[in-house]
Amino acid sequence: MRWWMIIGMALLLSLLPGCGGGNGGSGGQPERKSANLLTVNYLDARTVIPQAHGSTQVQSTESYEVSTTLRVFDALPVQTHLLLDLPATGKTLAYSGPYPLSSTDGTYSGNVPIKVYWGSGQMVPDHQPYMLTPGMVLPGYQHVKGLKSMYICSVGFDSPLPISGTYTLSAEGGFFQSWETPATQQVVAPVTITDPQLPAVNALQPLHISWEPVPGAIGYLVIVDSLHDQQNVSGELAEWSSAPKPIIFEAIDYHVPYLLPASVHEVTVPATIFRGCKTILVRILAHGDPYFDTKSTPNLRLIGGAMTSAVYGVYEE
Repeated sequence: MRWWMIIGMALLLSLLPGCGGGNGGSGGQPERKSANLLTVNYLDARTVIPQAHGSTQVQSTESYEVSTTLRVFDALPVQTHLLLDLPATGKTLAYSGPYPLSSTDGTYSGNVPIKVYWGSGQMVPDHQPYMLTPGMVLPGYQHVKGLKSMYICSVGFDSPLPISGTYTLSAEGGFFQSWETPATQQVVAPVTITDPQLPAVNALQPLHISWEPVPGAIGYLVIVDSLHDQQNVSGELAEWSSAPKPIIFEAIDYHVPYLLPASVHEVTVPATIFRGCKTILVRILAHGDPYFDTKSTPNLRLIGGAMTSAVYGVYEE
């Protein structure tokens, strides 16, 4: 599965009438089921890391990536030399695949259990955490009925790319489709985190997280985890999200569930979740208003979004 929430913008395309998720942008078309789906994700990856957890000096990195996945639902003939031309770039992406759908897709493949928490608040509710163990289905993963196989392609760039313009999908044997997307479709700017301040946070106190409003964002999702390299005092990993139900970062693909309203710009992570950890990773996603074209075959769903990550040291006092 391709994780599109690494920081940036996202584009979604569907390969037969009636695919994509949710209502969208100018088109406002409802979601339809069981159609071939091509997702194209523009990722503006921004990460802030303290040089030392006892120092206020930081390292800031930024990278850009386009990752795409073609999901095949019906008996579509295997396409060879499948290519996608990106608008106004002169860049063509070549796909590999198809890869058959595996029975283990959407399951946790790690070796260490993860305690999954959710919802803003001062203290952990009595009914949490949800314990995720190896082999279990990832909380938040959406099984897509009828999915048979996937084509995958990913490429990095040195600078942001335009989100609107002409997209062309082609393959040997004469397959060809193009879309002209509206110039009004804009990329959502990356999130600016205003709290907590680097370089470290107190694991014994509730963690307040806030960010500046992002123009054009229709909602936000916040995920905090222990970087999957440090276990907490109970011997498991920990992950928290702002969602009203348990979800985990690895489960999120093109679908971003349980967004906070656009008017919400702060959350509180309950105290003690990350007790015993050395570091945590805070990720804030801003989700843009989608554009959805159902007139063409394949369909086109276009989204501009962004996500910023920041690494914090953890102390207890």
